Amino acid sequence: MSEEKRGRYYSFYTQLIANRMAQHSKMRRLKSSVGQELINSMAVNFEDISNTMDLSIRNLFLDIANLDTPDVIYYSLLESSWKLQHPIFN
Repeated sequence: MSEEKRGRYYSFYTQLIANRMAQHSKMRRLKSSVGQELINSMAVNFEDISNTMDLSIRNLFLDIANLDTPDVIYYSLLESSWKLQHPIFN
């Protein structure tokens, strides 16, 4: 029975790690081998951590970011002849 039919999740990182094994080993060739099942149990956790880090980076939010520090400051010199008025809201 295939991995998908049994409802097991096979991590992308499992095959990457298994590809480092000897070409003749069953651990490299067969997803159903005990070695790949062991690797997969750790690779799934690694994938979760990797996905969480990627999500944090995509959201541009880091838990350790100092939110009191401005990110961008604009500075401009205006001529003294400019008359500044308060904005009018409708």
